[in-house]
Amino acid sequence: MMALGLVTIAAVGFVFWLGRGGEPEGVGPASDVPETTTTSSTSQSVAGPAVSPSPSTHAQVAFDASTGTVVLFGGQLRSGPPADGTWLFRLDDGRWSVTDDKSQPPSSRVGHAMVYVDSLDATLLYGGGSRQYVFGRECLVTYFCPNSLLADTWLLASEDSTWRNLDLADGPGPRYGQAIAYDSQSDRVVLFG
Repeated sequence: MMALGLVTIAAVGFVFWLGRGGEPEGVGPASDVPETTTTSSTSQSVAGPAVSPSPSTHAQVAFDASTGTVVLFGGQLRSGPPADGTWLFRLDDGRWSVTDDKSQPPSSRVGHAMVYVDSLDATLLYGGGSRQYVFGRECLVTYFCPNSLLADTWLLASEDSTWRNLDLADGPGPRYGQAIAYDSQSDRVVLFG
């Protein structure tokens, strides 16, 4: 089995992998539940909890340092539109929960970028794409029409897990598959790609 659409988070004291397996002949989503969390030199495998996100690809994650949770948003489901739910994975007990967000969350998407911003005590989400086209036998290939790329910026508050659209006028423009990082020394978010 090979890992496809793998996302990782490295932070002080642990590494979190969220991935899916794929067969050599087909690359449809298989299981998008945490495969391994590593704390220091101890490895712990988490096998499919009862409540977990639906299988998907190209979801994004960020580690919320203030709550000790991994935040997951979006991803391409096996069929239909991209996912739009916000899931939280607690590292202390290895459980997933879906947010009960009464605010207006971001639209469903894939290929976006997410990072926790310490000074805001929030997770920042930027861009991505809103459509997925399927070609071939059960082989998902991502192609986007120019009008489906997104350039919006969102914050997920750590305190109450609610989303807020920042509605920035001077952002970097539509992006898909970009990288993002937070520089705590300069208190800046760096977007590349």
